[in-house]
Amino acid sequence: MPDYSSFRKSAWDPVLIIAQIVTLQCFGYGSFSLLVLVASLFVDIQPSPRLLFDSRVVRKDTVEGWIVALALVAMGLLNILPLVYMVERSRLCVDFSLTFLMVHVILVGWNQHSFPLSLLWWLAAAACAAAMALGGRAACLRRELLPIAIRSMMPDRPAERSLQPNEEVELDALPSRQQPQVLHEAPPESMPDPPPAPANDDDSHSWSGSDWGSDSNVPPQPLKKGHKND
Repeated sequence: MPDYSSFRKSAWDPVLIIAQIVTLQCFGYGSFSLLVLVASLFVDIQPSPRLLFDSRVVRKDTVEGWIVALALVAMGLLNILPLVYMVERSRLCVDFSLTFLMVHVILVGWNQHSFPLSLLWWLAAAACAAAMALGGRAACLRRELLPIAIRSMMPDRPAERSLQPNEEVELDALPSRQQPQVLHEAPPESMPDPPPAPANDDDSHSWSGSDWGSDSNVPPQPLKKGHKND
């Protein structure tokens, strides 16, 4: 089934925004933990929360520092998924990415009781936020350009299957349009009845054209009894 875009009501909802921020942070930290756990199978490092919330771990002279830096960048790439399917707005991807970075900096400073000063950590964190903003914006723009499935919102009309290229369909298989039913049939228009014929009496007067309703269709008037034609 092809993907479709959809309508969505835009309104200021603080509860929804806070829930999206918390979900984005949890998804990112879960992705980071999974990446570090996989890396620990190949490299001698000990997974712990210190790797995520201590900037002093990210050093260029240790293998552990480079793995944490790469895991931070990969966390930004994986955070594109919740931006596409949860935020769904390209113009909000930069805001949520900067908010994610700001919250992470606050948590790191609160954990190590000092402001992070490691240059490599800042480069990794900035790359994480840039990957989220640019990748999420591009993915959301592509999703917004998809056709909107309006037919699925109409229950009275069955959804029609779109034909694939070079696909042949028999005419009998196509749905036929239902003809409208006529509830009441109008009776045929009846012509007015002609006037009654005069009685066959010798003393009857001649017919007049007004009895027929039109002067153009007046029949010839009969002569009275006792007169002859000249």
